[in-house]
Amino acid sequence: MAAGAEAGGFRVPPEEGDGPPGEKVATAPEAADLRSVLVTSVLNLEPLDLDLFRGRHYWVPVSRRLFGGQIVGQALVAAAKAVGEELQVHSLHCYFVRAGDPSVPVLYQVERTRTGHSFSVRSVKAIQHGKPILICQASFQEVQASPVQHQFHMPDVPLPEELQTREELIQQYLDLLSLASSFSKGPKPHREVQAGAQQDPGPRSPH
Repeated sequence: MAAGAEAGGFRVPPEEGDGPPGEKVATAPEAADLRSVLVTSVLNLEPLDLDLFRGRHYWVPVSRRLFGGQIVGQALVAAAKAVGEELQVHSLHCYFVRAGDPSVPVLYQVERTRTGHSFSVRSVKAIQHGKPILICQASFQEVQASPVQHQFHMPDVPLPEELQTREELIQQYLDLLSLASSFSKGPKPHREVQAGAQQDPGPRSPH
């Protein structure tokens, strides 16, 4: 497949020998693997200076604007390159301020806003034509075991194959209804009257 060929809006990286000398390009097996393409191409930024990177475009939507998910992903990668490998991303806040131009690369400028013992914050600007198209702030945290547990223990319940089927449940319910109906239609209880006890004759009609 030739360099720059597009498949469904996704520009497949060029094969070996198609790119300029010295440039690392993806091989044909890697191009067939979307996960490999994502890691080795889309999220592979070119370092230009300290905390300054350049990203290329591999996804051009029909609108001929840059795909926002690609810009966010590349901005997060740029922020992660400015922290230690022992830190993992904790939160991410992004704001799109301008439309992207697919005809020029994107520069990612990282600002080391704060570096703490457990948390670190990095701010990233995605820049085209000297103006930011995306402003991103990412927080990174050391991996720590939390003492707080937000989930109850799973109760002991039977396995799915040990449960009653729908037909068995319906039959069980019908049997209970039949049993309750037989009790309700039984003989009514009578009240015993002791010998010598005077019964109330009830209201009398006036003479």
